[in-house]
Amino acid sequence: MSHHNFVHIGTPKTGSTALQICLDKNRELLKQHGFFYPEPPESSGGSHKFLAYYTTPKITFTFSADKKKQLKAEVDHFKSQIEGSADKIIVSSEWFYGSNPKHVSRLFPKGDTKIIIYIRDQINYLVSYYQEMVGYLAISDSLDDFGKNARNLNFSKRIDRWAKVFGSENIEVRLYDRARMHKGNIVDDFLHILDPKIDVAKFRGAREDKNPSIGGDLLSFKRHLNAILNDSSVQHQKLRRVFKTLSAQMQEYQIKPMFSPEVERALKQKYYASNQAVFSKYFQTDEHLFDYETRGEYVSHDVDGDKFRRILEQIKLKDEQAYCYIMDEIYACIGSKDDALLRRIKTFLSFL
Repeated sequence: MSHHNFVHIGTPKTGSTALQICLDKNRELLKQHGFFYPEPPESSGGSHKFLAYYTTPKITFTFSADKKKQLKAEVDHFKSQIEGSADKIIVSSEWFYGSNPKHVSRLFPKGDTKIIIYIRDQINYLVSYYQEMVGYLAISDSLDDFGKNARNLNFSKRIDRWAKVFGSENIEVRLYDRARMHKGNIVDDFLHILDPKIDVAKFRGAREDKNPSIGGDLLSFKRHLNAILNDSSVQHQKLRRVFKTLSAQMQEYQIKPMFSPEVERALKQKYYASNQAVFSKYFQTDEHLFDYETRGEYVSHDVDGDKFRRILEQIKLKDEQAYCYIMDEIYACIGSKDDALLRRIKTFLSFL
């Protein structure tokens, strides 16, 4: 079936950022092959997440009047870009994964639209998502607790929602697995779906890692630090830069964490049947296609104080402002009357 619209809906943590930046950078090359990647707002990082917001009422419900007005203007601009276009339209946002497919179909009609979704085994997905949440936000849970509380990872249930609206014949499910993707990466794989004749070698930034994560002792340090930091997103952004720098420069800070064997086994059992349903319906196989070979090392709850002190010194050398912010937060917490916070700061200081 020939499609006019190609809607990439993620899922999260499957290379979406790298794909979107590559598509955004190579708009003219895509047009040479008859495809158009509409220009997203400058602040969106190359993605069409504003369309995902627009098609997710539970998100737009929380928007202020000004933000709703801005969103409408962005959607109107998008519509003006594609109006009358003879090229095939590509849009991409992992935020579509949580959108209402019926609302998406108002923008991209059934029968004229292919939905492309990449899925990743739940174990690796949760590890990657956990690294992002600890590194960028104030998550202080252990990996095991994070995994136990995870939701929305029943791929069969989610994909069926899209199939009911667009038809299962218009759903392209791909595995985010280097061994199964065309040439081992999402950009090559996605462009091969669009047109096998596209020469990816000509595309700028096609194989760059756009979303590196922190790991090893640096991840453990940041998790415990999160328990005492205030929830200022601005300050977390400042810390994010220095933690990413340390991770990029030191391999020991790139080691992925692992679940305890008990939690990993429970997660595999929880999603086994729903995963098999996807493999059977969209890959026509009874084989279990996810490769759970793990990647990192199990991080116990024991903390090495010497390593924490070393990390603080490294932060001081890389970014003295970030170091001062951390120390200011520590000293501010010491004078707190919040018993829970005092317990957390006492725990953190015990590592130092």
